[in-house]
Amino acid sequence: MPQKTNLNVAPYYDDYDAGKNFYKVLFRPGYSIQTRELTSLQSILQNQIESFGKFNFKQGQQVIPGEVGLNTKLDYVKLSSVSEVAVNEGGQIVYKKYDIKQLVGTQLQGLNSGVVGRVLAAEYGSDIEADTLFVKYTTSGSASNETTFRQGETLEVIAGINTPLLVVGTDGSVLPTSINVEDPVSGNIETLSSRAMGFATAVDVQEGVYFVNGFFVRNEKQLLVINKYYNKASAKVGFTISEDIVTPEEDVSLADNARGFSNQSAPGAHRLSINLNLTKFDYTANTDKNFIQLVQIKNGSVEKQVKAADYTLLEETLARRTYDESGDYVVEDFDYDVREYYQRTGNNGVYALNSETGLVNKKYSATEAEGKMVLSVSSGKAYVKGYEIINKESKTLEVNKGRDTLSRDNVTIKSKGLPELSVTNVFGSIPLNTVGDEITGYPTVTLNSTFNDGTIGFSGLEPDGYFRDTTDRRSEVFTLNQGIKTIYVAVINEQPVETSQLPDEVWFVTTRGTGTISAGIVGFSSQALV
Repeated sequence: MPQKTNLNVAPYYDDYDAGKNFYKVLFRPGYSIQTRELTSLQSILQNQIESFGKFNFKQGQQVIPGEVGLNTKLDYVKLSSVSEVAVNEGGQIVYKKYDIKQLVGTQLQGLNSGVVGRVLAAEYGSDIEADTLFVKYTTSGSASNETTFRQGETLEVIAGINTPLLVVGTDGSVLPTSINVEDPVSGNIETLSSRAMGFATAVDVQEGVYFVNGFFVRNEKQLLVINKYYNKASAKVGFTISEDIVTPEEDVSLADNARGFSNQSAPGAHRLSINLNLTKFDYTANTDKNFIQLVQIKNGSVEKQVKAADYTLLEETLARRTYDESGDYVVEDFDYDVREYYQRTGNNGVYALNSETGLVNKKYSATEAEGKMVLSVSSGKAYVKGYEIINKESKTLEVNKGRDTLSRDNVTIKSKGLPELSVTNVFGSIPLNTVGDEITGYPTVTLNSTFNDGTIGFSGLEPDGYFRDTTDRRSEVFTLNQGIKTIYVAVINEQPVETSQLPDEVWFVTTRGTGTISAGIVGFSSQALV
């Protein structure tokens, strides 16, 4: 996609139109050069670069890898106090609280422990939060047996000039003493205690180049703290794209430097600047095209991460050949689990009904939620159409339950013979119910010889003296320990007249009320009770 900034306005008047197929600006002697001709010259070249870039890269794709890393072991230190330092304001010396963000890059040492840490980032405090530093410890203290600063000790800046003294907070006194954590799947909020020192969640991006809006844009090395006091955060992290026009009044380096210095009385041309700023969004937030997602984090683990450019044509060729010779296949199995969407007593559901809003998971009514399930797919690896598909973490999907029906009357089904029917894992069977009834999880399974006419066996209408089994098995059901059974249906040539002629566990299936035995018998491979 091209740049978003419109330059066909005063004073630039860049009216380049790719549809006119202009590829060179041909200057002529004796004719003055127009401003728009110089601008169009750049646009022609940029269009060529963009066309080539689109051949190899997608919008937001990584060109020169700038390593993207998740850090769930970033040490935070809450400060109970920051001393004031002398500041010159209008020729007057006044004392003000030190700006802790100026400590980034410096080293701090505990006066009691001797532990040394380098400051990586800093966050200002508020009425409900203390000033917080994020550090990387470099030494283990005077006794070589401590890994962090001590609670309540004073910190000083090593080799600092006009720098403050900092005091580490203590558990239970420095704010916040507790934090709220939201589960990204269920939306449930849990309150946890927050200590004076601990681990935070952060994303670190090294310098690299990305293909953005038709340009190859460099990004700065950046560190973004996702959650200051919790190391199992969930979020989407990436670059937001900003396009700005920079003037010589904003940047004096754009003034004429013909004399070896920036001459502010001879301002130069304006510049179009494109910057990539590391930003975070909530895990469930919807992002726009102005956001390039680098990593998706769920509960402190990387769920999805940007990869360096894999040149499209080569990858497509390899994928085609792989699919031609191997098809789709799984390398590491994906386990799955299906659960009820709407959580009610005993149904192992995921999302509970909010009594205040009357909604399930903040968006569905109870009736709507009853028509949904949650499918969880575990980590795994497969090749689909020749492309590598990797699922690093378990994912959940909303699935609509089957609610459509299709009926057919007076349809004749042809059979080539009596079938073999396998009944496996009765526990965990699909919940079935009539319209309007509440679904029952894992219902009892019964087998019937005639529709709505009792269990397999006799119907009770046979003539007197008819052979009957010695055990009454009518109306008995499978238990959990008897849930793996096999039913065999076989053809016999002669009807048995004595018990010795029957195999173990055999029942006759009779035609109701006819007084005759049909040509089939039903046998069970073990003590299945039906």
